[in-house]
Amino acid sequence: NPNTVLLCAALLFGGLALMFGSVMLAKNFEKSSVGLRRLLYGTNAFLTGMLLLTVLGVVNVLAYVPMGKLDFFNRTFDFTASGLYSISESTQNFLSNLKEPVKVYVLLPGNNLITVETETLLETFKTHSKNITWSSVSRDLDAQELAKLQEKYQIPDSLGLLVVYGNDQKPVYDFIKYPDLYSIPQQDPRNPNADSGSFQFLGEAQLIKTMTFLSEGKSQTGVFFTQGNGELSIDDKNPGSVAGIGALYDETAKGNFKLDKITLDRNTKKIPQEADVLVMARPKFDPPPQAIDALRNYLRGTDGKKGHLLLLLDVEVEQLAGKKQVIPMPNLKVLLREFQVDVADDQIYNPLNERKPSI
Repeated sequence: NPNTVLLCAALLFGGLALMFGSVMLAKNFEKSSVGLRRLLYGTNAFLTGMLLLTVLGVVNVLAYVPMGKLDFFNRTFDFTASGLYSISESTQNFLSNLKEPVKVYVLLPGNNLITVETETLLETFKTHSKNITWSSVSRDLDAQELAKLQEKYQIPDSLGLLVVYGNDQKPVYDFIKYPDLYSIPQQDPRNPNADSGSFQFLGEAQLIKTMTFLSEGKSQTGVFFTQGNGELSIDDKNPGSVAGIGALYDETAKGNFKLDKITLDRNTKKIPQEADVLVMARPKFDPPPQAIDALRNYLRGTDGKKGHLLLLLDVEVEQLAGKKQVIPMPNLKVLLREFQVDVADDQIYNPLNERKPSI
């Protein structure tokens, strides 16, 4: 409380002023009494030391208390070479204009580089906005609190940042998963001598993006990529790869989308409600009936809301008895026909193009 700080500072300086005035009144007797002279000199040294400690103490306290024009003392000065305690000007402007309280729950492992970077960032955020608060929740030490958070906010993962925006009556929230907080570039196997870049902490961008959407009453669009039936791999990030879309996945993640993957197999009972759009990129095999039923319910909105499917198909062939024939994929095509989409096994091929056709 700034008023409490000012009152304490006034009492300290007032007490020192009274002691100093008492010393000045006794100064006329300095030459007549040896004992009084020693007392005056000792009191003077004590007052000087107390004045120094009081000034240092008040300045240090002001560094943690917002006091209008005295906020100069409440700033963070970053002298590190890497700018560890600095944030961008746009982030500073966003935080200074933040109207609603924001609580960030840090669900990260201890003694971890990402955890240290995140907590340092949140402390920096607090110096720019009094509406920012955060707390660390340990899976081992705070199991009960973690269980309450999971029940109240339906946390999709055990590691990450839970961002709650607004008051207790109508809060909106979102979750930033642990892998979204950093980036580790992969080495290009075709050029092992090339510089693959370095580790990047993405916490500032992810937090500001999430808080911006929550402050606007929006939420990120959930885009899920299917795997398990020969689809293009999102883990293959090699440039120019014809078997992976990892580079596309990473570029899409930079936008206002929440990306994830889902495996369609016999154990698939439903598509997560967070999936606003489902992307199935060039499956080579027909999904099993259980996965088809889950897709049907997802597209019809049986489980709550209607989803959207972005399906990229190619003419897949297989070698049987020395002959090539098209893989039928009856389950998937029957599902598509239910939604007035008829897929034929035709292929447009340019004989003048020597490259193997692909999507």
